[in-house]
Amino acid sequence: MSETIKLLNQLECADASAYVLPDQEFASLEVKEDKGKYQSDWYGGYRFVFKYDDQFPNMLHIWVRHRKTIEDAEEIWFEGTEEIYNKNFDRFETYTATEGIHWFWLKEDEVIMITSCFDR
Repeated sequence: MSETIKLLNQLECADASAYVLPDQEFASLEVKEDKGKYQSDWYGGYRFVFKYDDQFPNMLHIWVRHRKTIEDAEEIWFEGTEEIYNKNFDRFETYTATEGIHWFWLKEDEVIMITSCFDR
């Protein structure tokens, strides 16, 4: 068992089995070498920003917590059919029939911070 899987299995979560992944699933992931706390991606005329996980700083938060990729989040943002503004958390919530994202503008109509990406 790889060290990454061992660390993921130590996460305190309601369903730890959700984080048990075969080694080959990590083979395709890009490992960050201390490039800061965020990764960005330009897509469809927008810059999307994603935070690396605090506990696993070489992996994106959306991957560690929900096994979602940058492409998943961008697809939901563009193809979501339901969108609300949540005043309590000062964020937008966009959903498809099966997935959702939480996000806010870092720069109106240009830079989007994705805070969560998940299955519904």
